[in-house]
Amino acid sequence: MQPIPDALLTLLDARDYKGFISKFSAKMTAEGPKWFYALLCLDTRAETFRRLHALAGFVFVERQGRHFGEPQRFVLTPVLEDLQELIYKLGVFLTLGVPFEAWASTLGEFQNLVKQMLEDRVDLKADPRTAQVQQAIAKQLEVVRRSPEFDAKFEDYLNGAL
Repeated sequence: MQPIPDALLTLLDARDYKGFISKFSAKMTAEGPKWFYALLCLDTRAETFRRLHALAGFVFVERQGRHFGEPQRFVLTPVLEDLQELIYKLGVFLTLGVPFEAWASTLGEFQNLVKQMLEDRVDLKADPRTAQVQQAIAKQLEVVRRSPEFDAKFEDYLNGAL
Protein backbone atom coordinates (compact mmCIF):
# COMPACT_ATOMS: atom_id res chain seq x y z
CA MET A 1 0.00 0.00 0.00
CA GLN A 2 1.20 3.45 -0.91
CA PRO A 3 1.46 5.81 2.07
CA ILE A 4 -0.49 9.04 2.04
CA PRO A 5 1.77 12.10 1.85
CA ASP A 6 1.87 13.99 5.16
CA ALA A 7 1.15 17.22 3.30
CA LEU A 8 -2.07 15.70 1.97
CA LEU A 9 -3.14 14.53 5.43
CA THR A 10 -2.59 18.07 6.71
CA LEU A 11 -4.78 19.47 3.93
CA LEU A 12 -7.47 16.85 4.61
CA ASP A 13 -7.44 17.64 8.32
CA ALA A 14 -7.84 21.34 7.50
CA ARG A 15 -10.32 20.65 4.66
CA ASP A 16 -8.12 23.03 2.66
CA TYR A 17 -9.48 22.77 -0.88
CA LYS A 18 -7.31 25.57 -2.30
CA GLY A 19 -4.17 23.97 -0.87
CA PHE A 20 -5.26 20.61 -2.23
CA ILE A 21 -5.82 22.05 -5.71
CA SER A 22 -2.44 23.75 -5.77
CA LYS A 23 -0.46 20.76 -4.49
CA PHE A 24 -2.34 17.58 -5.37
CA SER A 25 -4.97 18.09 -8.08
CA ALA A 26 -2.55 17.08 -10.85
CA LYS A 27 -2.15 13.70 -9.12
CA MET A 28 -5.78 13.14 -8.13
CA THR A 29 -6.91 11.17 -11.18
CA ALA A 30 -4.11 8.61 -10.91
CA GLU A 31 -3.44 8.67 -7.18
CA GLY A 32 -6.88 9.51 -5.75
CA PRO A 33 -8.19 5.93 -5.62
CA LYS A 34 -4.92 4.88 -3.94
CA TRP A 35 -5.34 7.67 -1.36
CA PHE A 36 -8.91 6.58 -0.67
CA TYR A 37 -7.69 2.99 -0.31
CA ALA A 38 -4.91 4.00 2.07
CA LEU A 39 -7.41 5.92 4.20
CA LEU A 40 -9.75 2.92 4.20
CA CYS A 41 -6.86 0.83 5.57
CA LEU A 42 -6.46 3.07 8.61
CA ASP A 43 -8.00 2.22 11.96
CA THR A 44 -11.73 2.77 12.31
CA ARG A 45 -11.74 6.15 14.01
CA ALA A 46 -13.62 9.42 13.65
CA GLU A 47 -10.43 11.02 12.31
CA THR A 48 -10.24 8.41 9.54
CA PHE A 49 -13.77 9.17 8.44
CA ARG A 50 -13.22 12.95 8.57
CA ARG A 51 -10.26 12.49 6.24
CA LEU A 52 -12.24 10.24 3.88
CA HIS A 53 -15.06 12.76 3.92
CA ALA A 54 -12.67 15.65 3.19
CA LEU A 55 -11.15 13.84 0.20
CA ALA A 56 -14.64 12.99 -1.03
CA GLY A 57 -15.49 16.66 -0.54
CA PHE A 58 -12.71 17.66 -2.92
CA VAL A 59 -14.23 15.32 -5.53
CA PHE A 60 -17.65 16.81 -4.85
CA VAL A 61 -16.40 20.37 -5.35
CA GLU A 62 -14.78 19.37 -8.63
CA ARG A 63 -18.01 17.71 -9.79
CA GLN A 64 -20.09 20.73 -8.89
CA GLY A 65 -17.62 23.12 -10.45
CA ARG A 66 -18.12 21.45 -13.81
CA HIS A 67 -21.81 22.37 -13.68
CA PHE A 68 -20.92 26.02 -13.24
CA GLY A 69 -18.22 26.25 -15.89
CA GLU A 70 -15.22 26.06 -13.56
CA PRO A 71 -11.97 24.89 -15.15
CA GLN A 72 -11.10 21.22 -14.90
CA ARG A 73 -8.56 20.65 -12.15
CA PHE A 74 -8.49 16.85 -12.44
CA VAL A 75 -10.27 14.18 -14.44
CA LEU A 76 -13.26 12.74 -12.64
CA THR A 77 -13.23 8.98 -13.07
CA PRO A 78 -16.17 6.70 -12.26
CA VAL A 79 -14.19 5.31 -9.31
CA LEU A 80 -13.66 8.78 -7.81
CA GLU A 81 -17.30 9.70 -8.32
CA ASP A 82 -18.57 6.41 -6.88
CA LEU A 83 -16.30 6.68 -3.83
CA GLN A 84 -17.50 10.23 -3.22
CA GLU A 85 -21.13 9.13 -3.37
CA LEU A 86 -20.63 6.19 -1.01
CA ILE A 87 -18.72 8.27 1.51
CA TYR A 88 -21.33 11.02 1.41
CA LYS A 89 -24.05 8.46 2.17
CA LEU A 90 -22.18 7.52 5.33
CA GLY A 91 -21.66 11.23 6.02
CA VAL A 92 -25.29 11.55 7.09
CA PHE A 93 -24.17 10.60 10.60
CA LEU A 94 -21.76 13.56 10.68
CA THR A 95 -24.43 15.88 9.36
CA LEU A 96 -26.86 14.78 12.04
CA GLY A 97 -24.21 15.11 14.76
CA VAL A 98 -24.49 11.46 15.81
CA PRO A 99 -21.69 10.52 18.22
CA PHE A 100 -19.06 8.48 16.42
CA GLU A 101 -19.37 5.55 18.83
CA ALA A 102 -22.96 5.03 17.64
CA TRP A 103 -21.91 4.35 14.05
CA ALA A 104 -18.28 3.22 14.35
CA SER A 105 -19.18 -0.38 13.52
CA THR A 106 -20.92 0.80 10.35
CA LEU A 107 -17.75 2.65 9.35
CA GLY A 108 -15.72 -0.52 9.99
CA GLU A 109 -18.02 -2.55 7.76
CA PHE A 110 -17.90 0.23 5.17
CA GLN A 111 -14.09 0.24 5.23
CA ASN A 112 -13.86 -3.52 4.77
CA LEU A 113 -16.37 -3.75 1.92
CA VAL A 114 -15.15 -0.74 -0.04
CA LYS A 115 -11.53 -1.79 0.43
CA GLN A 116 -12.37 -5.25 -1.00
CA MET A 117 -14.13 -3.71 -3.98
CA LEU A 118 -11.14 -1.48 -4.72
CA GLU A 119 -8.79 -4.47 -4.42
CA ASP A 120 -11.00 -6.44 -6.82
CA ARG A 121 -11.15 -3.46 -9.23
CA VAL A 122 -14.89 -3.82 -9.73
CA ASP A 123 -17.51 -1.33 -10.86
CA LEU A 124 -18.51 0.11 -7.51
CA LYS A 125 -22.06 0.91 -8.63
CA ALA A 126 -22.71 -2.57 -10.01
CA ASP A 127 -21.02 -4.69 -7.35
CA PRO A 128 -23.44 -6.32 -4.88
CA ARG A 129 -21.22 -5.24 -1.99
CA THR A 130 -22.36 -1.67 -2.65
CA ALA A 131 -25.87 -2.77 -1.71
CA GLN A 132 -24.41 -4.28 1.49
CA VAL A 133 -22.78 -0.93 2.28
CA GLN A 134 -26.05 0.90 1.69
CA GLN A 135 -27.99 -1.61 3.79
CA ALA A 136 -25.54 -1.23 6.67
CA ILE A 137 -25.93 2.54 6.55
CA ALA A 138 -29.73 2.29 6.37
CA LYS A 139 -29.82 -0.21 9.25
CA GLN A 140 -27.72 2.06 11.47
CA LEU A 141 -29.79 5.07 10.46
CA GLU A 142 -32.90 3.26 11.66
CA VAL A 143 -31.22 2.66 15.01
CA VAL A 144 -30.22 6.32 15.24
CA ARG A 145 -33.72 7.49 14.32
CA ARG A 146 -35.15 5.73 17.39
CA SER A 147 -33.80 8.69 19.32
CA PRO A 148 -36.29 11.58 19.16
CA GLU A 149 -33.40 14.05 18.96
CA PHE A 150 -31.89 12.45 15.88
CA ASP A 151 -35.22 11.61 14.28
CA ALA A 152 -36.12 15.31 14.33
CA LYS A 153 -32.70 16.17 12.89
CA PHE A 154 -33.17 13.55 10.19
CA GLU A 155 -36.50 15.12 9.22
CA ASP A 156 -34.71 18.50 8.98
CA TYR A 157 -32.01 16.81 6.90
CA LEU A 158 -34.59 15.39 4.49
CA ASN A 159 -36.23 18.81 4.25
CA GLY A 160 -32.91 20.45 3.37
CA ALA A 161 -32.61 22.33 6.64
CA LEU A 162 -29.25 20.79 7.60
